[in-house]
Amino acid sequence: MKLQNGICEHEDDNNEKKAYWFAIVVLSLSAIIFVTAELLPIGVLQEIGDTYQQPVGKIGLIITGYAWVVAFSAVFVTSLFLKIERRILIIILLISFGLSNIIVSLSPNLTVLYIGRVIGAFSHGIFWSIVGPLAVRLSSEGGKVRATALVFGGIAIASVGVVPLATLVSQRIGWELSFFILGLSALVISIFVRLSMPVVQHDKAQKTTSLMRVITQPYLRRTFPVTALALCGNYCAFTYIGPLVETQIGISHAKFPLFLLLFGVAGVAGNFISGFVSDKNLVLATRITLLLMALSVGSMGFLTDISLGTGIFMMVLWGAGICIITVTLQSLVLNLAEDSGERPSSVHVAMFNIGIGSGAFLGGVLLDGFNIATVALTASGLMLLALVLLLPKISLTPQK
Repeated sequence: MKLQNGICEHEDDNNEKKAYWFAIVVLSLSAIIFVTAELLPIGVLQEIGDTYQQPVGKIGLIITGYAWVVAFSAVFVTSLFLKIERRILIIILLISFGLSNIIVSLSPNLTVLYIGRVIGAFSHGIFWSIVGPLAVRLSSEGGKVRATALVFGGIAIASVGVVPLATLVSQRIGWELSFFILGLSALVISIFVRLSMPVVQHDKAQKTTSLMRVITQPYLRRTFPVTALALCGNYCAFTYIGPLVETQIGISHAKFPLFLLLFGVAGVAGNFISGFVSDKNLVLATRITLLLMALSVGSMGFLTDISLGTGIFMMVLWGAGICIITVTLQSLVLNLAEDSGERPSSVHVAMFNIGIGSGAFLGGVLLDGFNIATVALTASGLMLLALVLLLPKISLTPQK
């Protein structure tokens, strides 16, 4: 056994490479659980509101509050755990997250539900801060983007299969069962982490990069607001995708899970495409994708009496787009990082979730005060603003 890049390795390289890629797959499964728990309330806001006899706008706080806690934990809590061996840390996070979702499923009132969500949000923020750099360290040379795409593919897989299925189960049987299953799944996956992942020690290079140095690095300083604005725009509309497609495209609430499935299928395609984007084309791919997303979401707000075919086309562009920029923006941050990328990733995760929380909050305010078309047009404007910030040149050579 030898120690290389902080990873305890056996001498049999072929077997270790297989073990490492299997560990990355397990991380992807973990990502599916985290993403599903975050996105599931979007599909069942009405059902949760009916359970506690509260309006949808108030229930939407479980999305907004969750995202803001994730943002806080990503930056300020992650740093407290950076010296913990990564396999142990992932197991702790999965157990904590699993228990939090079981609490949510058994909550007798909204207060207990909020407490369960907050516990899960802390684990969520730390997980996403370390999982990207961890996947890169577990991959072989030249597999950085592929490893990142595989882990972040959990977002697409959750969107295409798990969230629609959980939404359907929630509508037919009860939303509590979906969260209970998520909790148990997280506990089971923690066992597979223990069996598949090698010992990955803290990267000592992390000590040389302070939080202040990360947020003042010129290109990262511009990339972080792009992430926040792009995700704010996306979740301004996506949090209320139910009213959006039902009002603008005219589908029934019963068929809503099918449109979530369509959105997810497009996301899987987008994630597959992102795996082929080279490092030198990350910025260009992100620019093009942001433009297409803005046009598709904006069209859903601008046009009236949208045909089913046109609506499907817009959903495909939107679903593929959000999964593409999720990978390209994370890869961009890792390429610009001066070290292993955990500190920059924690800030990126914070910006990601500030965008989610702010977008969900803004969308709810606009929906209550205006209409769903205004929500879509505002979301499109935010995506275009993110594109404008990304237009000046960004060099992918890390600045020392």
